[in-house]
Amino acid sequence: MRVLAIRHIRREGAGSFEAFLKPRGILLDYWDIWQKDKPSPEPEEYQAFVVLGGPMGVYEETEYPFLTGECRFLEMLVKTGKPLLGICLGSQLIAKVLGAPVYKGNAKEIGWHRIWVTDEGRPDRVFGNDGVSGGERDWMAFHWHGDTFDLPAGAVHLAKSALYANQAFRYGERIYALQFHLEMTDPMIREWTAAGKREIAEAGPDTNEEAILGGSSRHLSGLMKRSNLFCDLFFEPCKTFQS
Repeated sequence: MRVLAIRHIRREGAGSFEAFLKPRGILLDYWDIWQKDKPSPEPEEYQAFVVLGGPMGVYEETEYPFLTGECRFLEMLVKTGKPLLGICLGSQLIAKVLGAPVYKGNAKEIGWHRIWVTDEGRPDRVFGNDGVSGGERDWMAFHWHGDTFDLPAGAVHLAKSALYANQAFRYGERIYALQFHLEMTDPMIREWTAAGKREIAEAGPDTNEEAILGGSSRHLSGLMKRSNLFCDLFFEPCKTFQS
């Protein structure tokens, strides 16, 4: 079994998802899409796809021309019916190819913030009461974004936060989009925090390095448990597509 992860910047890898897949004998290949000499992978070689985050906006095609080709690639993936997950920028790209507007939000949401599971999200097989949320109506997730999106037509709204109404959605049965980061590990959080001091300062007085790292000590273990459960449920249909 093979999973393709589309990476937009080196430090935004698959984190705890990679740690879940490797001991189960599932190969994770990275496509570093910003590298011009890297050819497009063949979708039929993979049973699932993960589109990771990045600091760029989906509307910045002039500065990041690879985004145009990536959207065409995602349009093709949507048609395969295979499991497809977008995280942060990845969720915004999926929203865009499904026809929804993506735009700058009113504030940056960085660090540990609570999300609320919607009524529509509670029965969801992966995200809901019998899945990641475990019957809890709200829980702490890690965030790092300033953009947001409208829900695509036909999507199921799964979660919201105090700052952003659209934190997660499902489209069809196997496409999931998460605005927050479920894949975080402690080294990733420390690396992002060290590299993102300017963004942290722009997020307001309640957002600072001490609060982010302190939040990790309280919330990261719970997030990683949810990450493992999400992976167990999300990647399960991959067996259907094994050759």
